Amino acid sequence: MKTKQVFCLGGKDAMKKSVVLFCSSLTVTLSCVFSQAATIQGTVVNEKNMPVEGVMVSAIDAEHRKWTSVFTKPDGSFTINELRDCTHQLRTRLMGLTDTWLSSVSANTDNLHIQTRPAVGEELELQRPANSAFSMLDFEDSHAKLNFKMMCSYCHQVGTVGFRTPEEPVDWETMLRRMDGFGGLFPHTKETIIPRLMETYKGDA
Repeated sequence: MKTKQVFCLGGKDAMKKSVVLFCSSLTVTLSCVFSQAATIQGTVVNEKNMPVEGVMVSAIDAEHRKWTSVFTKPDGSFTINELRDCTHQLRTRLMGLTDTWLSSVSANTDNLHIQTRPAVGEELELQRPANSAFSMLDFEDSHAKLNFKMMCSYCHQVGTVGFRTPEEPVDWETMLRRMDGFGGLFPHTKETIIPRLMETYKGDA
């Protein structure tokens, strides 16, 4: 009767190497976990020191080019977790309020008190979404408005700062004539759209 011999490849040396490799990997993993265990906590209030809900609060890790964002609760509080143990920039923003920037916030800060104020003038104007500005443009009927929306404003954010950048009539003519050459606009819209856009969105409108 023959006896089978079973050989363990590598033996004890291989097992030792496996254990060392496992421990090294575990150390690296735990190091990464603990290095991302910092938090930043605080409260956002308005000019009357009342809590503001729904404010987006972003912790910015410039070295890693990483933004981590949360929204404030009904009591104005926020907690940003899983941050690196380093100094962050902090930004708060909500439509209708001014953007607030804090340039140097230490990890594990837990008592931030951020007071916001209403946005006015140009600050508020820059926050307007394209659909708000688009509503300023008059059309003779819903079909003409839908035609312009489908042919133009699906790609171009009509009424925003970028759209209004050309300030001279020749710039408007060049830009818009190039686009309406694609033939998608109704013929009667092509005849009037340039002066109407200029009248609606020019600098002093």
